[in-house]
Amino acid sequence: MGLDVDHIRDPMDPSRPSPAVSAFKDRRTGLAVFGVFTILLGAVSGMLVPLMFFGQQMAERSTGIPADSRAMLPAMLMYGTLAVALVWLGIGSIMARRWARVLILIFSWTWLLMGMVSLAGMAFLAPRLIEVIRSAVPAGQPQMPDPMIQMIVAVQFVAISALFVLLPIAWILFYRSPHVRATCEANDPAPAWTDACPPAVLALSLWTALSAPMVLVGPLAYRSVFPFFGVLVTGLPAVLISVVVAGLLAYSAWALHRLRPVGWWLLTLGSCLGTLSGAITFVRIDPMEMYRAMGLPEQQLEQIQKFNFITPSLMIGASVLFVVAFVAYMLSVKKHFRSE
Repeated sequence: MGLDVDHIRDPMDPSRPSPAVSAFKDRRTGLAVFGVFTILLGAVSGMLVPLMFFGQQMAERSTGIPADSRAMLPAMLMYGTLAVALVWLGIGSIMARRWARVLILIFSWTWLLMGMVSLAGMAFLAPRLIEVIRSAVPAGQPQMPDPMIQMIVAVQFVAISALFVLLPIAWILFYRSPHVRATCEANDPAPAWTDACPPAVLALSLWTALSAPMVLVGPLAYRSVFPFFGVLVTGLPAVLISVVVAGLLAYSAWALHRLRPVGWWLLTLGSCLGTLSGAITFVRIDPMEMYRAMGLPEQQLEQIQKFNFITPSLMIGASVLFVVAFVAYMLSVKKHFRSE
């Protein structure tokens, strides 16, 4: 159905008509369908919180390794927040709200990026993963045939491709449609808070804001151990560092949303310093020493040492690649920040 949208205004300048299209097809049905599926994704994320807890309890009974629920706090916080956010966004999509479309696009692009990184990492580590599967067979038990092990890895690869690549692409293709945008703007003509800055900057602001509580929960989850430029800071100093870092992240998120250069500089320099701190720490300190400082039981440390294939050099290399890509992204959005 074609509808006139001459009354729709550009969110960055309400005096101008929206440049999207002059006529559009009403996509409210599609928005409702994708909204329902987004709510279902939120429900699945919410179910992961109790499943993580029960899974840890079952692992404790089967392996005899004491469970430490505090170590699950960051993941539980992440999945719980994601569940609430997805349900909220799904409802916004059903109601054809313009802010919901923008936020769902940001979530979908992030979802896709994580999937691509996961696939690349899995392809790179596939030979080591096969070795880990072989070594996991209890002594005295026959080894799994190589074709079966390769099939297990291939199934994991296909599952990640479907869940973290194909699904987000479907969300992106739908919500980036000019007809979907025009439908949302027609049903929700007033500018929303998501229109205050470009989507690329809004994504930075949101993920920076979400990082702040993750840093604050660190002292609870990791027994107040904070790796800091080659040393393991513990106790009250580690808590204070976490509070300062969380505060800087929260302020950076606010400044980014306001398009203030101070937010750009804080996040860019902070990311570079954080990567440098991690690299120095893992050059000087064995990760097992850090795990012991976090209070992990010896049985769990033995399992980590046996099956962990993430070496310090690999962690440093991945961190450097991340910060290079991140700085490139930051440079690409710097044009949006006005001078003070």
